[in-house]
Amino acid sequence: MVSIGYVGNNTISSVLQMGCNDIVIVPTVLYSNHLGHSTVGGFKISEDLLTAVLNGILELGIIKEITTIITGFIGSAEQVKIIANFVRTIKILKPEIRYLCDPVMGDIDKGQYVEPDVPNALVKYLVPLADFLTPNQYEIETIIGKQINTAEDVPRLLKGQFNLNKQKIVITSISFKNLDMNLIYNCILEEKGCEIVKVQKIDLHPPGTGDMFTAYLCLLMQRGMKLSDAIKLSGNIISKVLINMLKGKRIEFELQDILYSINILQTMNYNSSTEIKTI
Repeated sequence: MVSIGYVGNNTISSVLQMGCNDIVIVPTVLYSNHLGHSTVGGFKISEDLLTAVLNGILELGIIKEITTIITGFIGSAEQVKIIANFVRTIKILKPEIRYLCDPVMGDIDKGQYVEPDVPNALVKYLVPLADFLTPNQYEIETIIGKQINTAEDVPRLLKGQFNLNKQKIVITSISFKNLDMNLIYNCILEEKGCEIVKVQKIDLHPPGTGDMFTAYLCLLMQRGMKLSDAIKLSGNIISKVLINMLKGKRIEFELQDILYSINILQTMNYNSSTEIKTI
């Protein structure tokens, strides 16, 4: 969680709350701002504090009200283990709960921006628990330890490593050879096969874009939308937000961008009649 700006929990919680969801927020870090700035104040949450907060949530007895768990940026490998134990405990108490894991590690243009031992911990402890996994290209290549060059590579390289009877994988912003550079390609891999969903590419990359995508993907799936349609609509919402930001000559999300994204969703007359709690 950051004090300034819209990345991580700040973005995800804003979108989900404006989408009429109650949420439970558990930060793994407390930073003044995102890591892309020249200076950052703050620290990761201690393992003892994180454990105490998660245990406190369990003791409240609210798990029956929770429909979805989302994890994103995690501050240390030890935190990954603590969170994995928490997810396993909840899945025992409520097997039907959905766990969406955004395995934040880095990006193609920035490289790794989490602590050195976090990626291996994510692969070992959290990735196997995920019902939905939303890595970008850098992250999925880190997870499988191989480079992906073509759409045909995706099922060939991933099927042996994932239980596609239980897991759905959405690789975001993937780049293949000989593709239309004006489009963003998202790849869905599940039991029935591999599907490519294309959305308009906008030449602006504000921090928190992946968080906004994850939030809308979760929101739309909870409202009953098919996964491929939820991906396409989430991508289109973000594209419209980015176009609006370019007009305003802004390079980072502000509250007006979150509100604008919600307005786009509302104009599509896609409203939920169910109150959902998300952690």
